[in-house]
Order: sequence, then C-alpha cells, then structure tokens
Amino acid sequence: MKRSLAVLFWILYIAFSSFLIVHSCLSAESSSEKSSFVGEIVDKVLSALIPDPSGANLPLSERWDGFSTFIRKGIGHFGGFFVCGALGFFAFFFTASLEKTPLSLACGGFLALFTEFLQLFAEGRGAQLSDSLLDFAGYFLSTALLYLLFFLLGLRKRKV
Repeated sequence: MKRSLAVLFWILYIAFSSFLIVHSCLSAESSSEKSSFVGEIVDKVLSALIPDPSGANLPLSERWDGFSTFIRKGIGHFGGFFVCGALGFFAFFFTASLEKTPLSLACGGFLALFTEFLQLFAEGRGAQLSDSLLDFAGYFLSTALLYLLFFLLGLRKRKV
C-alpha cells in the first residue's frame, strides 16, 4: 500500500508541478483571463460568506481594492505552491520517511525560480524575485506544517 501511495503522490506532484510550469508560459492576456475566472468564483463564495455591511449587496471584489492582488498573489502564487508543497511532502514521505521530506524543499525552490524564469519568455510577462519568494513561502509553509504535524504525531516511518 505504501508503494501505491508513493506512486499516486508522485503522479499528482508531477502533474501539479507541470500545471504550474505550463501556466507560467501563458501570455499575460491568457494568464489574466484564467485569474479572472478564478476571481469570479472566489468572489461569489466570499461575498456569500462576508456580506456587505452597508446593505448595498456589493460583491467583495467591489468593496476590496486588493481583491485582484489577493487572487493573483494569494491564491495563484502562494496557494498554488502551498498545494504543490503538500503533494511534494507526501510524495517524499511515502517514498522514504519523514526525515526525507525536507528534500522536497529543494524541488520547491527550483520550481519557484524556474516558473518565474519561464515568464521572461511569455508575451507581456516578466519575472519577479518577489513572486519566486512568495511561491517558495507557500511551498515551505505547507511542507513545514505537515512535517511538524507528522513529527508531533510520531509518524516517522509510516507503515501503510
């Protein structure tokens, strides 16, 4: 079973990393369209959860100036790499042990730099070191939280 979980998480990890790489190669216009689509969904969900205090029933995107930045940076960069970090953690965990999971951080650092580098070649986009740092922060946080959780639970060598 452990081997099956390792294979599953490696497939998910590689697939999600590939998704991040492909998205980095999109033009600025295409990337913006994808962000807008995600933004509309998030806006509907958050607007339902956080009603307009003025009673005007305005969506959150119209009440919060930083909404589009939250979508691009918070969900796109930080959130995407947070998920990727969790998948990487489990891929390494089920392949080896808890002690090997920090190796996934090297993969996350490379991926964060590589995806920004690719944007140098995408029409209308550019690379930003701050985005790479935000990417790696998401990756690092999920890996660190899972490592700490598994360490505290005493799951050093998982017998699945």
